[in-house]
Amino acid sequence: MNSKQTLPFPITKDFFLSLKIDTDPTTNLAVFGIVVNDFFITDPSLSECGRFKVDPQATYDVPAEWANALGWLNKTLDQACEDAINAGCLHIQNQLNVTDGGFAGIFFSDNDNREGLQIVLAHYLYEQLEHSFLN
Repeated sequence: MNSKQTLPFPITKDFFLSLKIDTDPTTNLAVFGIVVNDFFITDPSLSECGRFKVDPQATYDVPAEWANALGWLNKTLDQACEDAINAGCLHIQNQLNVTDGGFAGIFFSDNDNREGLQIVLAHYLYEQLEHSFLN
C-alpha cells in the first residue's frame, strides 16, 4: 500500500523553504505566509491593503500553485483549531455534565484564548508536511 498522501497542491522544496509562520496582525492568530519584498504575505491573491483581488504572479511573482497552497494551509489550520477546541470543550462539558456549550463559544470567541493552540497546530502542520512530503 502506498503511504504517500496527496494534497490539492504540490509541495515543492522551494515552496516549503519559503513557507513561514507568523502572527496575523488583524487577529493575533498564527498564519502561514511567505515573505515577498520584506512583507509577510498570507494571501497573494489580494493587494497589499487586502481589499483588491490581484494576480499573484503579476503582483508578487508568486506562482498560482503557491497562492492556492497558502489558502489551503490557512483554511486547514483554522479548521484544525476549531476542531480541537470543539473536541476539547465537548470532553470537558461531558465530564462536568454540562449540556450547554454556550460558555465555550463565548470563551473562545476571544482570539487571545485561541492564540496558543493555533500556534502549536501551525507548527505541527508545518512539521507534518515536512515529515510526510519531503522525507
